[in-house]
Amino acid sequence: GIIMIITSVVLTFLALNFYKMIHTKEAHELKMKNRVNAVIAEAQAYEQEAGFGKRHAFLVFAFTTGLRGGMESIVFLIGVISDFKDP
Repeated sequence: GIIMIITSVVLTFLALNFYKMIHTKEAHELKMKNRVNAVIAEAQAYEQEAGFGKRHAFLVFAFTTGLRGGMESIVFLIGVISDFKDP
């Protein structure tokens, strides 16, 4: 008897909280969708007046990353070759 009553109270509590969570999730998703659409519209309006760095950020990042990797290789090879003794 008492276990069944406790179980029904716990399940009722969980069911009500899940219902509340689903309702809150839908409202949150709608709010986030509106916020994302506003940010996209603002970015599209700002895109016309953006400079070279803003438009080509990934290209510049990839180029500088490759350049840095090449410089590291050169520094490493100079360190290894300068310690090499001729037989």
